Amino acid sequence: MFNFKQTKSDYHGRTNLFRVKTASTIISLKDLMALNKKLKARKINLETYIDLEADKDKFHKYLDDLRQGKKKRSRFKIPDDLRDINSQPYNHPPKEKILNHIEGLMKEFEKYKLVEFIDIFQESYAMVKHIYYFDCYLDPVKRKQCDKWCFEFNYAQTALKEI
Repeated sequence: MFNFKQTKSDYHGRTNLFRVKTASTIISLKDLMALNKKLKARKINLETYIDLEADKDKFHKYLDDLRQGKKKRSRFKIPDDLRDINSQPYNHPPKEKILNHIEGLMKEFEKYKLVEFIDIFQESYAMVKHIYYFDCYLDPVKRKQCDKWCFEFNYAQTALKEI
């Protein structure tokens, strides 16, 4: 994902600068070495972390769109005589029900040995392990099961935070 390319003639002849191919960011060699040390000390895979953040942002954007009522539909017109349609605020489910759902998901996680296919970060966010070269060899039923499990787990964790 990241391709650091050393610059030669750019930037006034300095050769200790690197350009990140995916962005217009320029990093000095000293900063790059310091970043590498910190990541190794904390046992962080930078590529996986960036994928995690992107996946979290995508999931939370999806939930925000649902909350705001944004749906991918064709435009419609509200009739002029339509008036006074309101509802009462929703009463959220008990916290125990959500915790039981998460517990059931964790049992399913262990029963089907989904640890091979799913990463759980900080016990609050799940993401399917994705390696492009091996996707065509993964059973489509297992892939669908993992996607569904991750969605339900993330949804339950978000609901738990909202209470």
